[in-house]
Amino acid sequence: MMRLTTFVLTLIFLLIPSISLSQGSQIDSDSYCHELNGDLRNAYTAAQAYLYEHPEGIINSVEILHDYGLREHLAGAVIDVYSFSADDGFMRAKHPMCNKEYLMDSAGNITVTEEANELTSIPNTKRAVMD
Repeated sequence: MMRLTTFVLTLIFLLIPSISLSQGSQIDSDSYCHELNGDLRNAYTAAQAYLYEHPEGIINSVEILHDYGLREHLAGAVIDVYSFSADDGFMRAKHPMCNKEYLMDSAGNITVTEEANELTSIPNTKRAVMD
């Protein structure tokens, strides 16, 4: 009986750290995703500032958003801009440590999709990798 008790206790002590580690990596991923969502919202705010001054304008690069106040917080984040205007287009945000992709339309609605860690490419776009 003593051997069985020792075996069970040893097994429990070996399993607890592995469970904690798997939960920890999920928490890390969630943190990256949360920051990424914030960076996309900041990009939308910068786009609104640009469109306020240029109502008929179309944003095709993140550099325009930087000129209008975009300051990313998450290193390694990628924000793509796709013909963003007051009525059309969208922005996409992705990070290698986040298993989600965030899309924001011109009305400010965010769509979250579960994606692999690789970004898919869409032609005729400008991509910025945040340092």
